[in-house]
Amino acid sequence: MKKQILIFLVIISFSNSVPSQCLKMQNTFPCTAGRHMIKPIQSQYANIDPFSVYQEKTKSLKPLSQVWHWDTILAYDTAGTAQRLTRTFNPQGMLLMELTENWQTGSWINFIRTTHTYNASGKKLTDLGESWQTNTWVNVSRWTNTYDASGNLIIILVEQWQANTWMNVFQWLDSISTNGNVLTSIMQSWQNNAWVNLNRSTDTIDSGGNPLTELHEIWQNNTWQNNSRATNTYDANENTLTRFIESWQNSTWVNSVRYTYTYDTIGNRLTELWEQWQFNVWINNSRTTCIYNTNGNLQIELFESWVNSAWMNSEKWIFTYDANGNIGTKVVQIWQGGSWYNSEKQTYTYDLNGNSLTGKDEIWRNSSWAPGQGVLSVYSNQVFESSIFPSYHYTATFHSCDAVIINPKTGCNWFKVFPNPTDSRIRISTGRLTNFDDTFVIIYNGQGQLLMQLRLKDETTEIDVSKFPDGIYFIKLLNNNRTGVERFVKE
Repeated sequence: MKKQILIFLVIISFSNSVPSQCLKMQNTFPCTAGRHMIKPIQSQYANIDPFSVYQEKTKSLKPLSQVWHWDTILAYDTAGTAQRLTRTFNPQGMLLMELTENWQTGSWINFIRTTHTYNASGKKLTDLGESWQTNTWVNVSRWTNTYDASGNLIIILVEQWQANTWMNVFQWLDSISTNGNVLTSIMQSWQNNAWVNLNRSTDTIDSGGNPLTELHEIWQNNTWQNNSRATNTYDANENTLTRFIESWQNSTWVNSVRYTYTYDTIGNRLTELWEQWQFNVWINNSRTTCIYNTNGNLQIELFESWVNSAWMNSEKWIFTYDANGNIGTKVVQIWQGGSWYNSEKQTYTYDLNGNSLTGKDEIWRNSSWAPGQGVLSVYSNQVFESSIFPSYHYTATFHSCDAVIINPKTGCNWFKVFPNPTDSRIRISTGRLTNFDDTFVIIYNGQGQLLMQLRLKDETTEIDVSKFPDGIYFIKLLNNNRTGVERFVKE
């Protein structure tokens, strides 16, 4: 049977990318209470694209009249065309429909389709997933979002189509603080025609909106039982310094895992140290080291393991960029027998707007590069937008929409911009936001022209605006189910 190329974004859209209280840090918390429990595809590949953490930086400050999104992708395996993904948008650039087709016997055959609806404020209301069966579209799953009067997402309902009717599967109930932070999140499953608790997350938040502690409980014997908890510390710039994980064992908290991070002066993460608690002492497990070029782009990412009381090389990622700062190649090398050996290479080409027109994956075989099938990224306006897996290469076309904002309503309660006014740099703090896969920031000038678009990489992101002319600017944040605008002054 011919291997299918799964377009990653479509699979995620079937399950709706929702915030998760346990996806606070990358690969750092073995959470049992996270919403990704019913999204195995997303949780397995959520961090598959390393560039998105460090690389989403737009070099050009010239005003852009349009924002770009890909509308058609042709994905190829080593035997030829395998799959086509098509997207449609409304005039405001909001995604309405995603259609995936398979190439069979010389023609395109429908495979899966996802349709999105929104309320008057642009917040997503529903995601409807369908599959093509016996020449007709058949319902598969539906996600429905409910918001409070302030626009905060408070209920997410997941249903499946069974016996020609919608059946409840899961739901999440969130309690929101006056500042828009999620304080508690309860996950429930539908059992015997009633909602039954599964797990609960409870956070304490500092004045900057950052989670200090995260308690995760599971529902057992009709009561909440401790399961695990995390404690976070931050530097003056609100970068995460440490993340300390404990597990509940024999009615007491026991050390489990500790993460320690370091940063450069502009907030790029330099190192990540992972330790485990063994025999009443912290033992090194693995370490990641990042090296950046003069433009602040990630150049080398080195992974090491702690073996026989010493750090041993494990894997290395090497990045190159074109003249416009787009990722040209990513080469993966592995450490064997005291030397580095090529393993995989990805190559991308772009148009003048930073949209990736092609992507290609290759593996090192018999001392040369040969066609492979890996996880390829798609970029719009130099921003990571989605992944294709597995694929040898793809071609993409892009759709543009008006980037001008008119009469923006400022005063968002879920992110902050500081210092304001500023003469050089601003920081964007998202506080309680947990899932950055679909989080983007767009900066406009006072005339509504787009100056910069990038993907957020952490709870706090620093942006250099020193080259902006003095004046008033607007920052728009987009995160799956939420949109907000804040104003800042450059002087």
